[in-house]
Amino acid sequence: MPLGLLLGDAYRRLSGWGMDVAVATDIVLAIVLFTVATRRNRGSLLTLLLTVGATVAGFVVVSAPDFLEQLLIEGL
Repeated sequence: MPLGLLLGDAYRRLSGWGMDVAVATDIVLAIVLFTVATRRNRGSLLTLLLTVGATVAGFVVVSAPDFLEQLLIEGL
């Protein structure tokens, strides 16, 4: 799940504000974590597939506060 949160946050920030230090840091940390995870197990394809799913879940988690704020400000 940490990979999903990192990549989900990076995608949200990249699509909203463009490339900045936080996005670059998220991407670099995700690459490092993925590399360490694939060295510990031999299922790198499974790790990649789980990372994609976790990225979608991470994007939803990090976007939820923005969505709720928009609902509260603009109303239903």
